[in-house]
Amino acid sequence: RLLARLSSLLISSLAGALDTLTHIQGTRPEGLGGSRDAGPAVAGPRPPYVIEAEAATPYSGYGRTGRTGLRKFPPKAYTRK
Repeated sequence: RLLARLSSLLISSLAGALDTLTHIQGTRPEGLGGSRDAGPAVAGPRPPYVIEAEAATPYSGYGRTGRTGLRKFPPKAYTRK
């Protein structure tokens, strides 16, 4: 009985080792290196025209002020006539 238990443990451990050795690492075609054309500045700062375009979209909820809320001129309710 003990011999049968030891042999089953040995077989299961060998099967696990075989799975580990034959497993292909990952499923992404580029592997762990990332994209070939991705240079060091991929996540760098965004150009000012992109930031300005995002701040000024009509659906963003912000005007040309972006998220600061600061304006060059006061609102029309506070201007003198």
